[in-house]
Amino acid sequence: MFVFYAWLWNRTGGSILIAILVHGVMDAYPNFILFPMFPKLGEMTDSGVLTVYLANIVGYGAAAIVIAFATRGRLGAGRDVRADGATGARRAE
Repeated sequence: MFVFYAWLWNRTGGSILIAILVHGVMDAYPNFILFPMFPKLGEMTDSGVLTVYLANIVGYGAAAIVIAFATRGRLGAGRDVRADGATGARRAE
């Protein structure tokens, strides 16, 4: 989930409102749409994990890998941002 939210944050120019709305939708979606349509997702597996959690791990894991590769690890950040989070601006001497 971190990769997705980092990508979302960077692509929206740092909009916390969009991140909050997406988080709310992701929390509400299973309860109001997914579970009523597919009741088996709310059942426990033999190892004691909800089936929907396994589906989330696979789905979000695949999305994170695609986003990381598609953005070459920059997660939508501009070209002037280095991997350590610092900008490419030079210091005044």
